Amino acid sequence: MARRPALSPAAVRAADPRPVLRRAAVSLQIGAEVRTVLPQVPRRPSPEDLLFLARVLAQDAVRAEFVREGLDAIAVPEGFSRADLATADLLADRDYLAFMDRTLAVLDVRADAPSAREARAVTLSPSSADAHGFTLEATSTLASYLVDAAARLQGVPDRPADREIFAETQQRLLRDGARETLSALVTAPQELRWAMASRRRIAEGAADAATGGPAQAVDDGAGIGTTGAAGAAAGGESIRIPRFSGAEQTRPRQGGAASGTGPSGRERKERERWRPSDVRRVLDLADSARGVADSAKGFLETEQGRVALDLLKKGSAAVAERAARTSGTSSATSTGSGTGTSSSTGDSTGSGTGSTSSGAGADSTGSTGGS
Repeated sequence: MARRPALSPAAVRAADPRPVLRRAAVSLQIGAEVRTVLPQVPRRPSPEDLLFLARVLAQDAVRAEFVREGLDAIAVPEGFSRADLATADLLADRDYLAFMDRTLAVLDVRADAPSAREARAVTLSPSSADAHGFTLEATSTLASYLVDAAARLQGVPDRPADREIFAETQQRLLRDGARETLSALVTAPQELRWAMASRRRIAEGAADAATGGPAQAVDDGAGIGTTGAAGAAAGGESIRIPRFSGAEQTRPRQGGAASGTGPSGRERKERERWRPSDVRRVLDLADSARGVADSAKGFLETEQGRVALDLLKKGSAAVAERAARTSGTSSATSTGSGTGTSSSTGDSTGSGTGSTSSGAGADSTGSTGGS
């Protein structure tokens, strides 16, 4: 049989799955760390996931800042429509342009990012958020942390110059997205209506809290920033915990306002049967299984995966061929030994038959003589 050509060292190194497994372990480690700060992050996030979340946090923060101060900087037309907003041209208003510049200047992505403990402290600090959402300063800290985690996942060299370039690039993209959000708030009627309704609901909730009236529910338009300190500042009965895919779920807050009517027996049984922790555990298991499957599929689509698969195929073919040769040799040996056994058996049978015949003849002869 012809000898197969030996694989080059480069091909063997390319087929080594250890670098891929090492990157998967780093992804799991960073995902677990980031989830202690922001639980809505996937278990195995990609750099794009973390950068997208940083931009979403920035957009939510500028919306909250617009509700706090931006509405006071513009003159909203009565009964406005899209045409009325286009005619008013609020984007050219000097006061609003100054508000945009002040807001965007605060959104800063630092190369010397905070640690996970510092970022977690920001999310839990009561001064980091109010009923509107996270402050711009808190959002800058969280965005810097997420950008640094994305840089580690992406494999950006741990050199100050490289990290500085990466942070500056992400800061420019983050500010561009925040600028588009601020522009839409004064050009899109629904965005402006949401901002005005949000301010009215929060003001009514604060007034009710001061007078001891019924507490208002958390604004449905709040974004990802309504977890942690922002949700606690809102003081509502429940806070939104959006999953990264966009689906929403709520969990009851301890110490929140009472709904006024207690749950029925059937509802109580359903709550006891499906606890949020159980649902979250099932979702985490599904994310883990999906991540393992995606990793395996992605590895097989790479050059390393294809070389490793080819090695496995060649190895299995060699093992099967060797097993077939071994099986053929064993079969021939067993056939030869089986034939020799049959011959000896035939000899013994023949001699036995002869003895029996002789014995029978002796018996018959003896009986004849007797008679």
